[in-house]
Amino acid sequence: MKMRFGLFIILIVMGITAFAQDSTLINSVINQLNLDQSQIYYEFVSSKTNPSNANETVVVIPEIIIQEDDYLELNCYILVVSVETGEITHKYIDRGWTSDAVMLSKIEIDNSIYEVSDNDHAFGIKGQYYTQSQPNPYSYTDVSLFVQSGNSLKKVLNSYDVKNYSAEWDTHCVGTSTEYNNTLHITPNQSNSYYDIFVDKRITERRSYWTEYGDCDDEDEVLTINTMLKFNGANYVECDTFSTLEVYVTYFGENGADIKEEPKGKTILNLDDDEFILTVTEAQYGWFKVINIMGVEGNKVDIPNAYGWIHSSLIGVSTSKETEILGDPDKGNIVGVIPKETSIKIVDKYLYWVEVEYNGISGWVKSSMLCGNPVTTCP
Repeated sequence: MKMRFGLFIILIVMGITAFAQDSTLINSVINQLNLDQSQIYYEFVSSKTNPSNANETVVVIPEIIIQEDDYLELNCYILVVSVETGEITHKYIDRGWTSDAVMLSKIEIDNSIYEVSDNDHAFGIKGQYYTQSQPNPYSYTDVSLFVQSGNSLKKVLNSYDVKNYSAEWDTHCVGTSTEYNNTLHITPNQSNSYYDIFVDKRITERRSYWTEYGDCDDEDEVLTINTMLKFNGANYVECDTFSTLEVYVTYFGENGADIKEEPKGKTILNLDDDEFILTVTEAQYGWFKVINIMGVEGNKVDIPNAYGWIHSSLIGVSTSKETEILGDPDKGNIVGVIPKETSIKIVDKYLYWVEVEYNGISGWVKSSMLCGNPVTTCP
């Protein structure tokens, strides 16, 4: 017990020391900026060690521009400070942060390391927002990325959503909600000397309802969309929105199933008569881009140049449950129904929608209803 009490005292002392050091740093930075202390919005002031450089501290100082009733407008000083000297080495003034009907609740420094180029490591600043509406709650978190340039900072990604939630319900049970969780991954491909950023977007659509027993229950549908952020010379912009889909080979010719360098191009890989699971993304005129090939036993097949193309006549999927076919994606009329665990031909894809052919019917189904494993059913 004495040892635990002693450790508790040590932790308190360490916390007080860290707080004092942080306060000293913040006051020093405010003085260097010649800012009026009364105009600092201290609730959002923060500092954190630069994730990619332990000799630097990232500091955020929000300055009040307008504060009246339920409206707040801030300019945020985004700073890099030398740990050794306490001097500001890099500065960026991020103007126009507002809090009104959609309230700004937090500004935080991202812990992630973003190696956006061979020479640049970016750090992130996140803003969290929400509304107070009970029947229509809404919230989101966005991130901006900054790199050091000379003695200033350059914003290379501006307020990109990483979380987004919206709902409509009766405040008791019945309603629907949609939640986006976006994860950023740096890729080895470059645009204008900056690495492309792959965004994995996980979408959860939830429906809540009363059961016949008087309990509130819900059911979720989880979808995935992917997109790529590419640097245009000034900042990152969103390009190439697509979703991934797992399929299997349904037809092997005399020489197996060919993977082409490009649609109708030369063969770069040949799959023999075996069970494979292929991950495809975009579709072009009956050809699907293949980014991953796995045997059902878990053995990975390397694709020359990281990706290839396969014709739709060679691949297919199965339904994981009874599935409605729509005439158009999203809000089309129902034109048919496919029984559970039925193998079907795929023709095209659009985001998380897949165009299929079944019993002479053509239409669209959600990718979440399909299974790309040739030897077992998907949940």
